[in-house]
Amino acid sequence: MRHNLVYNRQKDPFFYGFIAGLLGTLADEVVHWWAVYAGFARTTTGHYLSQLMFPHQEVILSKLLLGEFTHNIAGGILGIFLAFIFYLFGYRFALFKGIGLGIALWIVHVAIIPNLISPRPYIFRTFNESLIDMAAHFMWGLVAAFFLLKTTATILPEPKPNTAITAKTLRLNKKTKRIRTLWPFWPFNKKRRN
Repeated sequence: MRHNLVYNRQKDPFFYGFIAGLLGTLADEVVHWWAVYAGFARTTTGHYLSQLMFPHQEVILSKLLLGEFTHNIAGGILGIFLAFIFYLFGYRFALFKGIGLGIALWIVHVAIIPNLISPRPYIFRTFNESLIDMAAHFMWGLVAAFFLLKTTATILPEPKPNTAITAKTLRLNKKTKRIRTLWPFWPFNKKRRN
């Protein structure tokens, strides 16, 4: 079966992508804050980002809110990137594309960015926090892709049957007055009598 979902070119990928990324980031935040309140983790991405912006300073409410704001803006911008992936490559396996981008961002967030920052933040993520962060990025990709799928995908209309195409399936041989099909074992592939 042919996949017939395409990006609706009338919907701006910047706007819808940013909204999708923002909603995905809100899902990410729900996972993080649930883990903190449940006692599985001590920090969220807002804590982590506030430490990247203000290294070796105590995380107070104003710095935490700035970290959370930065996280939401970054998630929205990355949602634009996801919208352009759908814009260019279509919606085949859309949810898997979103989840894949979320997990790739988790790898960048956990393994690459901390090693590029100097001075290093004093808040280090524990094993549980890394797993929760992976689940949160998974949710980001799932929610962002689902939003884009529901709001910007459009179905291509099915092509109308073309009589020229159906006529190609039956070929009339004028010499033998036989109907031949493209499939040689067709049961009606016998000589016709006038």
